[in-house]
Amino acid sequence: MSIIYDQIINSFLDDLKLSRLSNNSIRFYKSDISSFVSWLRLELRKTGILSDNFKDLLPFLKVSFAVNYKNYLIAAGTPHVSVNRKLSALRRLSDFLYSKEYLSFDFAKNLQNISVAASKKTVNFYAITDDFRKHLEKNKASKNTVKNYLADIHHFLNWIDSHHAIA
Repeated sequence: MSIIYDQIINSFLDDLKLSRLSNNSIRFYKSDISSFVSWLRLELRKTGILSDNFKDLLPFLKVSFAVNYKNYLIAAGTPHVSVNRKLSALRRLSDFLYSKEYLSFDFAKNLQNISVAASKKTVNFYAITDDFRKHLEKNKASKNTVKNYLADIHHFLNWIDSHHAIA
């Protein structure tokens, strides 16, 4: 299902064009923001919030989503250069939403880029988590049990990441 590029996203893309970025850069921004919005939509869907329109998702946007998205990208094995590019696009979108008063806060303002070492270390955490998921499934744990255990582990890893910077 594709994302509805509502007025806000289109306005953001227009703002990028006015800043004289190359067409290639704008294409990357569009792709990176589309990836974030798709991820956000799926995350909010888990809580019962259903919408394909970005504007409808804004009231539910929190700072923790920026950190969780960063962790998701790392866990997915996204190369650190691509993670950093996506985080840069997210910070720019966040600044735009705040400056245009779509949001009362800059949700990605403090989102830091990652180093190669941090990327590898975090990927190892998530590789272990994936092994644990496979172990649970092999031992016939219910889907709910697997989901709950993994959610707890991911919350813990996010806590580690936000309270004890991985260097």
